Amino acid sequence: MPGDATLDAILPAGGRLDPELAAKVGTDVKALITIDGKTLLEHVFDAIQSSGAVRRTVLIGGPEVREAFGSRATLVLEEADSGPANMYNGLEALMAQPDPPTRVLLSTTDLAYVRGEHVRRLIEMAPEGRQIIVPAVRREDFDAAYPGTSSTFVKLKDGEFTLGGMFLIDTAAMRRMRPHLEAVFNQRKSKIGIARLIGLGFAIRFLMHSLSLADVERKIVTLLECTAAPVPGAPVELAYDIDDWEDYSYAANRKVSA
Repeated sequence: MPGDATLDAILPAGGRLDPELAAKVGTDVKALITIDGKTLLEHVFDAIQSSGAVRRTVLIGGPEVREAFGSRATLVLEEADSGPANMYNGLEALMAQPDPPTRVLLSTTDLAYVRGEHVRRLIEMAPEGRQIIVPAVRREDFDAAYPGTSSTFVKLKDGEFTLGGMFLIDTAAMRRMRPHLEAVFNQRKSKIGIARLIGLGFAIRFLMHSLSLADVERKIVTLLECTAAPVPGAPVELAYDIDDWEDYSYAANRKVSA
């Protein structure tokens, strides 16, 4: 579907590993971990560029990332001092291009199993008229695909879910929600700070496992002032990322390539 390309993609690749894990995997840059003969960033590039749905890409990272993969991106930026800054620098670089995008694919760069078909499926599953599309992967699907592994799941009334690492976002909405997103980022390590942001009542209902996907959707709308839609049943491959030695060992000992 090359002729149907409608999205531009933002690829922040500045994540670093702790020294112990870096010594084991041979790099301190998460996106440059090698799985099945390719770096994680290469797996993500291959998936996005073979999907037929992405027009331009902007890559944000340190010198190692830019030197290794800068030629594959439309635009290449030095990394900033925070995750949100990297995302928004990428967005503004794309918006300054001719025919700027109305929607972007924001992707993490540590996905070992993602392929072009998974990117296309996420786009096809996205409800019309929503400004943020969040892939929600069911625990039973994840466990069936990757038995014996672990991930962080949220227990809701609808089931247990984890988030995928690719998001579809309306560019105007992304610009508008920047202060709200930065507030969440700044409080991400503070349970009290997060509780204040989301509200005590919501936090209690979360702890009591009495929330539904619809409740979460409404909270995203309130918190970020954008219409949002979690997409249950999203491809499990969007949720397998490399965060620790266990994740790496599993992927390194299992054939990844199609």
